[in-house]
Amino acid sequence: MPWHRRAFPTPRGDGKRDPQGGLARPPAALPGTCDASSITARRAPCRTTAQGRPTYRGIVQVSTTSVRSVIHAVTRWTLCACLLLLAQCRMMYFPDAQVPVPERAGVPEMAAVELTTVDGLDLLAWYRAPPQSAPTVVFFHGNAGHIGHRARKVRPLLDAGFGVLLVSWRGYGGNPGSPTEQGLYHDARAALSFLADAGVPSSRVVLYGESLGTGPAVQLATERPVAAVVLEAPFTSVAEVAQRHYWFLPARHLVIDRFDSLSKITRIGAPLLIVHGEKDRVVSVEMGRALLAAAREPKEAVFVPDAGHNDLYDHGVADAVIAFVERTVGPVHE
Repeated sequence: MPWHRRAFPTPRGDGKRDPQGGLARPPAALPGTCDASSITARRAPCRTTAQGRPTYRGIVQVSTTSVRSVIHAVTRWTLCACLLLLAQCRMMYFPDAQVPVPERAGVPEMAAVELTTVDGLDLLAWYRAPPQSAPTVVFFHGNAGHIGHRARKVRPLLDAGFGVLLVSWRGYGGNPGSPTEQGLYHDARAALSFLADAGVPSSRVVLYGESLGTGPAVQLATERPVAAVVLEAPFTSVAEVAQRHYWFLPARHLVIDRFDSLSKITRIGAPLLIVHGEKDRVVSVEMGRALLAAAREPKEAVFVPDAGHNDLYDHGVADAVIAFVERTVGPVHE
């Protein structure tokens, strides 16, 4: 039987005849058939072929519109994925090219020094040598601005009597080059080489990572012995951060500079402190908790209930950091 007869049986009448023996009136339309006298708003006017078969142009039009909508949605999704893939460096790194000056930033006791990387870049850094055998904190900053914007964070460390090396990444603060994951690892290694050349023993070196800087801090702590590690607002990996922000894309598979700290943190043997704001909307506090759970002992954490991503130092975190360093590395001797 032809498909249209199976799906839309042709009615023959309602069985009532007129006195002459014919059908008294046309039959009512059966459910699912085309009734030219009762057209819905969604369908175009019903027509018939030369053989009297109904056509359903409205259904075809609706289907075509749906297909076009799907195509447009897929196209937009593909464009977003391509944008994330091709422009991710601009979406991850936000350097300020201005060359900062210690005196203007409020840390006049720090001096501008030069770090030389294995790939031949000379990078700006600020350094205050440790008094006697005091700990030295190597500060790896986050993805935006320059080292001058971190002066207020290292100010309490300087006041506590610590030595501080404030590292500026390639492409930041007038430095040559462009930031990449491997490039930042080179920059961090150059910082530790600088301290070794300055006679600072690794047993007195504390690695401090801020946000993006936690990636290099974790990497370096797996490569070289250090006295302690502090991670401020750390992520499990940049790929997972991207996936949370771009949930509608396969972001974790598109990220190139991954900084996969979760897979590395188990190899850190130094004492570890994690500080994280519970209202952090950039890097979820759950990532800080995941790193803490995976890390080896000794480890501790400070989770600040009212802090976000950039205001931890407004909630007394500096005191917690100083106490941790003095407890694990040793107090400053006058």
